This record gives sequence, C-alpha cells and structure tokens, in this order.
Amino acid sequence: MNKPIIRLSLLDSFSCWGGECPDDCCHGWNIHLDRETREKWCKLDDRQLSQELLSSVAVINEEGRPTEIIKRTETHECIHLDQQGLCRIQLSLGHACLPQTCQDYPRVRVESEKRILYSAHLSCPSLLRQLVLLEDGAELFIRETTAEAPLPPEGDSALNIQMVATRLEEMTAQLMAENRFPLSSRLYYLAMVLSNLATLAGKDALDERSLRKVCKTTSAGLQKQLNDISKAVTNRRVKVNKMSAGRFWKYVFTSCRALQEESFAAKFTASPLVSMLKETSASNDEHSSIKVYNGIASLRREVAGKHGSLLEKLLHRYLMVKFFNHGFPWYPFNNNFNATFLDCLVPFFQINLLIWCRYQQAGRINQEEIETIIYKVEKKLAHNTLILQTLNKEPWLLEMEKYSAGWLDLP
Repeated sequence: MNKPIIRLSLLDSFSCWGGECPDDCCHGWNIHLDRETREKWCKLDDRQLSQELLSSVAVINEEGRPTEIIKRTETHECIHLDQQGLCRIQLSLGHACLPQTCQDYPRVRVESEKRILYSAHLSCPSLLRQLVLLEDGAELFIRETTAEAPLPPEGDSALNIQMVATRLEEMTAQLMAENRFPLSSRLYYLAMVLSNLATLAGKDALDERSLRKVCKTTSAGLQKQLNDISKAVTNRRVKVNKMSAGRFWKYVFTSCRALQEESFAAKFTASPLVSMLKETSASNDEHSSIKVYNGIASLRREVAGKHGSLLEKLLHRYLMVKFFNHGFPWYPFNNNFNATFLDCLVPFFQINLLIWCRYQQAGRINQEEIETIIYKVEKKLAHNTLILQTLNKEPWLLEMEKYSAGWLDLP
C-alpha cells in the first residue's frame, strides 16, 4: 500500500518576499551542512572558493552526535551574508550549491511509517501571511491519497503506539473542528485525555476498550464533554491549582528565546506582567506563582474582550499546522504523546503571552504585530528540540493534569 500524502495547501501559492521581507531566514538558528552540499563544495573548480566555503563550517554536538553547521557572526547571522544581507553563495554559485536546509526553507517534509507530510515552517513571514489571509472554510491540508490504516476492531487486546496514535488523531481532528467551543477548552480536554492515557499506560491497564472509552471520536461524544467543561467554567466549578498553573506560565516566559533579541524584547519591557515575570520567575514559591497566574488570568480576559475572535481564528490555524509539523499525534517524538503535545503547546502559549503583554504595554495590538510575534517565536523554537530537552530535565511539565485548568478562559 502506498503511503498517503498530505500537503499544506498554502504551499501552492507561496512565494518568497526576498528583499521585502521584514525578517530573513539567514540568522538566529543553525544551518546544517548536508553531505551532498559538502561534496559539491569540495569539487568546485575554484579551489580558493572551495576552501573558503569549507572553512566556514563548524562542528557542534547536537543530540549526542557531531553535526556540521555554517558558522555565524557575533550577531548570529550566517557568515555568508554580504553587507546588503544577500547570500554570497547564491550570488556566486546559484541556488543548487546552497545547503539543503536553505534550498528547502520554509518547506518541511515529515515521513512516518503511516504517511508523508509536505508542510512549511511558520517562522516564514510570507507563509504566515498566507495563513492569516486563508479564507474561512478553505482547506488547510489536502490529502492527495486517502489510504490509511484502519482503526483496530473493538476488543481488549494489547495496544501498540500506532493504534493509540490512530485513535488520538481521529479524536484530535474532530475536537479541533468543534469551533463553537473555545480553543482553550478543547486544549484542556485534550490535555486531560493524554494524562488519563498516560496514567492507564503506567498501570499497564491501557487496552483497546479503555482507549475507546477515554478517546471519544464522535462529534456527539466530544460535544458532551466540551459542554460539561463549559458549564463547569460558567458555574465557577473549575478548580485551578494556581501555584502549578503559575509555575507553568513562568516556564513559558523563561523559555521564550524570542525575548533574547533586544529590539524585539523592547516591545514588551513596559508591560507590568513582564516585570512581574522577571521578578518572580527565579522562584517557585506558592505566593509568586499564584500572583503570576492571577495577573495572567486578568489580562487575558481583557484582551479576549477586545480581540478574541481574531486571535481565536488565527491561533487555531497556527496550532493545526504546528500539530502536523511536529507529528502530533500521528508521529510522537520517542513515542511520547504528552511531550510531543507540549512541544507544540509551549510556543503556542508563548505567542499568547506576548500578545497579552504587547496589548498591556501599547493599549492595543494589530494583526501585523501578532504576525511578528508568531514568526519570531517560531524562529527560535520550531527548528530544534530545546523544549523536548527541557522536558527531560523538568518532568513535572508532563503532568498536565496539575496545571492545564489554568489554560481555561475563566470568568
């Protein structure tokens, strides 16, 4: 059976903005040198140029193995940029001699045993603008072939990862389509499902029957669950562990590498919430964590009242692309669904946090500022495993049942 192919529809009309782009794809991350490009550089007739290119390569330890990357300047720009910000390799040798990373960007290809995905990184401003302007109802992903492995029949037999992934994917697709419910409620419900599955697996009690019981895949079943959450929110019956929720938001802030860029960080420095987070993030005491949670809850309600519909639609689309690009839940990292989910959710919440803080500082926020926040956050976290590495050091983050109620839009 041929693998089904799923393609991001935005790729059909993508075009690079070139010199008109407000950012560039040549700074801020590691550009890997692939074997084919290295061989091209070694075989150049111009021996001096060949040596210059090869001497621009550094070796780093990445995920436990030596990896060749292109050296960067002190300002983190690719060493091959000229004074006009143009690529010397592109100018002198053409597109075919660029590292494969540069040739492909922002396109990304993800393949598992189950399918092949052709998508794109949202760290590209041009691609992100297309996502913003996508017409309501337009397809975000196009299935070019439809043959997929069927769900397993009902029973109590032992499960494998692919069975769980298939069921979770069907549930997630239906859940994300329930647009009349707040996105925060749907993410909270998904976190609870993942936590329940992890608990069952830890007790060696996860079989096909329990999987089907926990993972509702019908619209009626999910709507009932989401209605119950909505009623609990409205009637103020949701119990939030404010200390754990505040600790999570502190992590979201301290892991936001986009704020390391001084010119970008200046857009948020006058926000009282940013000041509070800077003052309290080094401590995990109960008082400071509760203070952070209360500050965020109050501010997010204010922003939602002014820009709720715009943010909900855009961030929903962002998250759909994020899920696909990071393999959630169809291709979980190291077979860990919770870690893969958080690898998507942490940048999502960083974007939310920066939107709220920008609004607090400026008294307003517009679409262009929201787009800038998204591609700046994506640029720092979409092309590495920094969050996944943190989860190994901070396993409490995987216990989402302790703090995910803090994601809800509470009155």
